[in-house]
Amino acid sequence: MPLTQLARDANRIKELCDLLEFLADDLPRRSPAVWREARRLSAKVLPRHFRVLTECLLPILARDAESDVFEAATLARIRDECDTCNACLSELSDLLEQSHEFPCASMSPETVGYALRGFFTDIRRQIAWEQNLLLPLASQRCDDLDIYALRDCLLSTPKPARAEIPLLCAAKRYIF
Repeated sequence: MPLTQLARDANRIKELCDLLEFLADDLPRRSPAVWREARRLSAKVLPRHFRVLTECLLPILARDAESDVFEAATLARIRDECDTCNACLSELSDLLEQSHEFPCASMSPETVGYALRGFFTDIRRQIAWEQNLLLPLASQRCDDLDIYALRDCLLSTPKPARAEIPLLCAAKRYIF
């Protein structure tokens, strides 16, 4: 079911946020393989998830929210959060690529840590909106045609790469 897949993707994104937090906390130490894995997964998981939300699920829910001002405003806020996160993806990718080796000519470890914290804080807030509001609303509102449309949207978007073991566990094993 598409909503179950979106919930699974949200949980994977939470794992990625845990990994980014671990990397920020571990500065100035560097583990290039862990940084590369964070970059690879962020490039695969996040764009797909936000595309499905903004191009498929939010328009379906907005169609029924026109008569409810609060619901329409909430969905607009979630769309803004998605847009903000999407706008930061290339910056995150660049940061993860440049920062796996220090000394980094353009940024100090403190700057990298600050940037990572800002990003994973925004992403965690977005995922909380989804899990506490958007997915429950979708499970109430989506009819069979909506579910088929979501399924088609998910199938038309490349499936994100999977880590074999939880990301944070992998990072700790590699480093320690």
